[in-house]
Amino acid sequence: MRARAAAHAAVADAADAANVANANALSTAPSGTALVLGSGCISAALSFQIGRTWLRERFYKSGAAKTSQFRYINRAISRGGLKAILLLRLIPTPLPGINYLYGVTGIDFLSFMIGTAIGYLPGSLAIVYSGVAGKALLEGKLKQPWYMYVAALAAVAFFLKTAADVATEALGEPGVED
Repeated sequence: MRARAAAHAAVADAADAANVANANALSTAPSGTALVLGSGCISAALSFQIGRTWLRERFYKSGAAKTSQFRYINRAISRGGLKAILLLRLIPTPLPGINYLYGVTGIDFLSFMIGTAIGYLPGSLAIVYSGVAGKALLEGKLKQPWYMYVAALAAVAFFLKTAADVATEALGEPGVED
C-alpha cells in the first residue's frame, strides 16, 4: 500500500515539475499553455486523491487534525470552497505538496478541480509566454519592442500581488473565529 502511494506521489510531483520544460519545448503559447495547465491539473488531481484516500484517515488518527492551525485551514478551505481554492491558486506557491493537504480537508473534489484549473491559468500563461518570449529573444525574433515585454511582466507582478492581498483578506487571520 505504501509503495503504491509513493508511486502515485512520484508521478504527481513529476508531472508538476515537468511543466516548465514541457512549455518551453513547444513553440506556440496556446499549445504550451494547454500542456502546462493540463499537466498541472492532473498532478493536482492525483495528489488530492492520494490525500483524500490514503493520507486523510492517517492524518486524523495521528491527532494532527486537532491543532488550531489545521482547524483554521480546514475551516477556511471547506467554507470558502471553490472561491478559497481559486484565490489560493492565484498565489504562486512552490509547494506541490499542498495538494495533499487539500485532499485531507473537507473541500469537495469538483470545487477543488474547478478552482485549480481557473487559478492555474494565469500562472500557466505567464510560464509559457516567458518561455516563448525567451526563445524569441535568444533567436533574435522578438515581435514587439523590449519595453512591451517589461510592461507585461510588471502587469503580471501587479496582478499576482493584488491576488495575494485579496486572498489574504478573504481568508482572514488564523485563530479569528466568525
